[in-house]
Amino acid sequence: MTDKTLEDWHQHGRDTEREFLIIAPAYDLPLVVHPDKESDKSAIDFKSSCGKYDVDLKTHETPFFMAKYDDMDPLYTVLVNVAQLARYRHQYRFDLTKLILIWWVKWTEQTRFNQTVAAHYGIYAQRLNRLLDSEGLYPIRKCQNVDKIIDNYLIDTRSLTKLEKQ
Repeated sequence: MTDKTLEDWHQHGRDTEREFLIIAPAYDLPLVVHPDKESDKSAIDFKSSCGKYDVDLKTHETPFFMAKYDDMDPLYTVLVNVAQLARYRHQYRFDLTKLILIWWVKWTEQTRFNQTVAAHYGIYAQRLNRLLDSEGLYPIRKCQNVDKIIDNYLIDTRSLTKLEKQ
């Protein structure tokens, strides 16, 4: 996947967002594509159908194996980008409760770096204000030799709200 172009990644994101819209109602998530997505590919992904809150989707299809170097379990670790978090903080500065971040974790059992991580499927959510106020954002400290990785925070999914099918 590393040889994908930026347009390839944008298309993958659009495909994933369409797929998520299909399953969202089963999790009591009445969502529509955010109107800003038409003109800005990096805009927030969804809006609630009632218009009360926005939702940005983070899809994880591969475990973050390097989490073990920061004493975290890769089975329960997801990432959030530092620059995106700053952009959210600015964009929603007047009402941090209006944005909900959703992590859609969906990977099969995988082995890399002499480590096997079990399959994991779950949908986890957190309002921006709660994420920023929590102690659940862990800066990456020990695997700093990996390109671009240090531009993310680690999050333990067990500190997020797990959404269940209704």
